[in-house]
Amino acid sequence: MSISLSSISMTEIEKLIPNRFLLSVAVAKRARQLREGYRPLIEVTEENPNPILIALKEIELGKLELNHSVQLDSDSELLQRMEMDLDYEVSQLEETLPDKKSKEPKPKTKRRKTT
Repeated sequence: MSISLSSISMTEIEKLIPNRFLLSVAVAKRARQLREGYRPLIEVTEENPNPILIALKEIELGKLELNHSVQLDSDSELLQRMEMDLDYEVSQLEETLPDKKSKEPKPKTKRRKTT
């Protein structure tokens, strides 16, 4: 089943994560993971899909959940806890997915100067 990234419902996402700050941090973190080579938790058929749209769709479909009910003393503790929870959840979900060929990140190369 292919999923369209063009039909993302922000209303549904805001019901799941009402705090826009936490949502933006979670989407940024997940998009970074996708750019680094993590496999999407949804089937994406588009060529060169936007990692931000993939992250939003994963949240909308309930593939990623954020545990933001924990009361912590500071925003930095909350961000650190949320990042750890997201890393753990992604690793657990990836273990249950069928093994598909994942895209390996391309090694960075230095440009040579031409004179």
